[in-house]
Parts: sequence; structure tokens; C-alpha cells
Amino acid sequence: MKKIVGLAIVLMISCFVFAAQSTNGATATLLQRAEDAYSKADYEKAFSYVNNALKMNEPDYKANGVAPNVALIALQTCRKLLERAEKTKDYKILDDVAGQVEKFPDIADGDLNIQIRRMQNQRIEDQYEKFVKKLEDLEQKSQKQQEEINKLYDLIGAKKKK
Repeated sequence: MKKIVGLAIVLMISCFVFAAQSTNGATATLLQRAEDAYSKADYEKAFSYVNNALKMNEPDYKANGVAPNVALIALQTCRKLLERAEKTKDYKILDDVAGQVEKFPDIADGDLNIQIRRMQNQRIEDQYEKFVKKLEDLEQKSQKQQEEINKLYDLIGAKKKK
């Protein structure tokens, strides 16, 4: 009986060790793919690989912090993505990056946080400009409608005088 219990314990420990090694191997594969995509300037794909590595190891990273090699690749990828997003005003990328930084603060440094805040401010300014433009358009439309109403009143008034 003791041999069976001992064998079960050894098997369980072996399974845990194997699972940890496969996670590390899978993470290493994802990071290599992320580096390859990054070197080809395919930052969206690199970001996807980094996100998968982060998700795969989320419990460990939440408890012990993000591994330095993962954090470095994530930081570089996020910076490049935000640079591109700032030029194109692609706020979905901003939301994706900001979400990952919020979830895993270890992947960001002060410069990346500033870049995120600057782009969030840019989005607010863009939304404000669109809002002002829409108000101006509505005001012009309202003025045209008022002019048409005045013409109709003038027309009705002219017919009554005849």
C-alpha cells in the first residue's frame, strides 16, 4: 500500500514538473514568435503572441510579477504599436495596450504610461472636435430650416393679402 501511495506521489510530482516545463516551453515558443514578428515590424502579431504568453502564465505573473524577458518584449511591442496608433488614430489599439498594462503593470515603464495618457488625451480632443463639428452642422441645418419656414410664412402671408 505504501508503495502505491509513494508511486502516486512521484507521478503527481512528475506531472507538475512536466506541466511547468511545457508551460515554460510554450512561453518560450510564443516569445520567439513575438520576436520574429517584431523584427518584421508586424507589431500586431507580436502583441498577440505576447498577450498569449501573458494569459498562459497569468496566475504566476499576478503572484510573482511578469518575467523580465516577457516584460521587455511586451514593452517594446506596446511602444511600437502605440507609435503607429498615434499616427493613424487607431484607438482600438490604445484600448488593447492600455488594458494589458492595467492587467500587467510590470510590462510598462513611465514612458509607456505617458504615451498611453497622451494618446487618451488625443482621443478626448478628437471626440471634442467631432462633437463641436456636429453641433455646428446641426446649427447650420437649423438655420436653413428656419429660413424655409420663414419663406413659407411669407408665401402664406402673401396669398392671404391677395
